[in-house]
Amino acid sequence: LYDPSLDELYWSEFNFNDISRINKISAEGTTGTEVNVFTNDGVDGGYIRGLAFATEATAGGGGEVTITQTDESGYTSGDAFPVGTTIQEYTATDSNGNTAVCSFTVTVQDIIAPVITDCPSNITQVNDSGVCEAVVTWTEPTASDNCTSSADLIWERSHVPGDIFPVGTTTVTYTATDASGNTSSMCSFDIIVTNNLPENVNGIVTGNDPIQAGTEFSLAADFMDDNLVSANWFFSSDGNFTNEDTAEYSYEGTLSGTTVIDDFVFDSTQTGVYTVKIVVEDACGETAQVVLDDNYVVVYDSSGGFVTGGGYIESPPGALLGTTVGGKANFGLVAKYTTGNNNVTLNGNTNFKFKNGDFHFKSNLYEEMSLVISGERKATYRGSGSINGEEGYDFMVTVIDGDAPGAGPMDVDSFRIKIWTSGSPNDLIYDNELGIPENADSNTALGGGSIVIHKPRGNSNARTVNISADNTKYGNMDLFNIISWPNPSNSYFNLSIKSHNLVDNINIKVYDVSGKQVLTDVFNPSTTYRITESLGSGIYFVRLQQANVTRMMRIVKY
Repeated sequence: LYDPSLDELYWSEFNFNDISRINKISAEGTTGTEVNVFTNDGVDGGYIRGLAFATEATAGGGGEVTITQTDESGYTSGDAFPVGTTIQEYTATDSNGNTAVCSFTVTVQDIIAPVITDCPSNITQVNDSGVCEAVVTWTEPTASDNCTSSADLIWERSHVPGDIFPVGTTTVTYTATDASGNTSSMCSFDIIVTNNLPENVNGIVTGNDPIQAGTEFSLAADFMDDNLVSANWFFSSDGNFTNEDTAEYSYEGTLSGTTVIDDFVFDSTQTGVYTVKIVVEDACGETAQVVLDDNYVVVYDSSGGFVTGGGYIESPPGALLGTTVGGKANFGLVAKYTTGNNNVTLNGNTNFKFKNGDFHFKSNLYEEMSLVISGERKATYRGSGSINGEEGYDFMVTVIDGDAPGAGPMDVDSFRIKIWTSGSPNDLIYDNELGIPENADSNTALGGGSIVIHKPRGNSNARTVNISADNTKYGNMDLFNIISWPNPSNSYFNLSIKSHNLVDNINIKVYDVSGKQVLTDVFNPSTTYRITESLGSGIYFVRLQQANVTRMMRIVKY
């Protein structure tokens, strides 16, 4: 185009924005003609359209000027230019052969980032069995770009399908970058691996009948967790588990998926009424515990002796439910297995009379296999009877013989009786130790009279314990004998161990009556261990463990 106001030729876009200009040729005759070219730098965009050139311009003397494109780019005005830089060159020639060259650069920039599609949604998955993690897979996202093919995009990813993810929330990220360095918006989603808590299903499963010493019995518990890694059973005859280390016996449980099931054999030295607890832990460190709180494991020995007693206690106010009266209450009892090997029938009678409450209970039947004598000092039994001549009541008796070989200097003769409506354990009628677990030691001292636990003839007073277990589980470690002397003592205590296991050391822990650990040590089973004079006066529980066998005993320092 020609601009007469400036006497110039110029290129223009369709929007009439100048791209470049040249001076009108002003040559005369055959003298050399000089053409000055001005270019506008930085032409930007996809392509240049509609270039037009003035062909009427003449040099001095009336000569014509011809303008031609002389670059070899293959692109001209109106073409789609590629990303990058392309040089455009034009040459003006007058009729005398004088020339001038105009060149400029077309730069096309890619500033459009790839677009990610099909970004996955959050994924929630339960941890894999036996571990605190999970293998998680997903379909990876895709992306498209205006310039770079999908196959040539460069991906940055934090994880890949099939990676292992820990329990909890992990964020997975993806980005795609094209050949021009443009990076997409981030695709992100969460992998949420959950861990089932080891919640118990249906409590601890066991039989309801008492167990003759030496007879196998089973315990089982099921949990809503498939990655359990450990289980331990605890047996306590003191009525509670304030401190699991004070349980008389503990055994490692056998895991089978979500179930713990084990067989046990208690011998005649392990008779007792036991509360049972199981503690499990999964691979994530989550723990759960279940107590057999609606039943007891009762191990009895029909040849293990009998109990007699008589005297009185001071019945505390409120022991007779629905009243506040207290005062003297008399009792008399005999409980003994019928003569004969392994006879389970229990004979005898129990009378309890509380005059201030106008209350008289008399037994009429003892439960078979219910008499349990444990540690030579404690006896329990159950049965049914009448109140003031009316039938339909069940009862339980627990007594302590304070003079028995197994008793300590702090023990005294004591008596407890609990009576309730038959078939309705929660319909309590009388209990002189309200709120205390049924298998706890009785603690109501006699005001007069005595309790005597009679052991079979031929039994010595040696304070030894034989612990046997299922040999298929614990190998040949079926004997673990402990002899302690002197006990009670005002100085030291010696512990002599006789065990079939001469390989594993013995771990010893000593606790005071509050459950506080006051001593821990390890010693060889072939040596005699001495508990020194450092203990203060009081009652202590000694826990000895060798491999899978555990024994709890009591010592008294005075």
